[in-house]
Amino acid sequence: MLVHVDDHFGHPLIPAVIQIFDPHRDGVGQFLAQLKKQLLANDIGHVIDFMPTFLELADAKYPTELDGRRPLPLDGRSFASVLRGESLPPRGALAWRVPLHRVFRSGDWKLISKDENTPWELYDLAADGAETTNLAAQHPDAVKQLAAQWQAIKAAEKKQNSI
Repeated sequence: MLVHVDDHFGHPLIPAVIQIFDPHRDGVGQFLAQLKKQLLANDIGHVIDFMPTFLELADAKYPTELDGRRPLPLDGRSFASVLRGESLPPRGALAWRVPLHRVFRSGDWKLISKDENTPWELYDLAADGAETTNLAAQHPDAVKQLAAQWQAIKAAEKKQNSI
């Protein structure tokens, strides 16, 4: 499975290769056959999807209680089906923060800014995967709509984390 990692500001998309191989189960012949079969998935994923995927692959459950405490709900969704050659259903919006940016992705649109005091930038990932052309000035309504969705998601997260 090839997973691209999004790196903003014109840097190339960085691939990550995931190979699941159990030599005790699969044997070397099966491994070599898998290498010949290439799987390229064009599904949208995020780092939050790794934990649900690992849980599914391990046939494990996310705990509802741990040492007398209730963990926060598990974010993300499993992409184990992609490893079986299936596609994922369409994904809803993704909102996240990294040390230097806040980011919102919905469909092919990606909204990004350094912080609450910096204007949003808008990119069409289908046409400009390297994020070289900021379309915010050409699509102010899209920026406004996506920014409102960002605010709603962050407000809901804040409320949930205060419980």
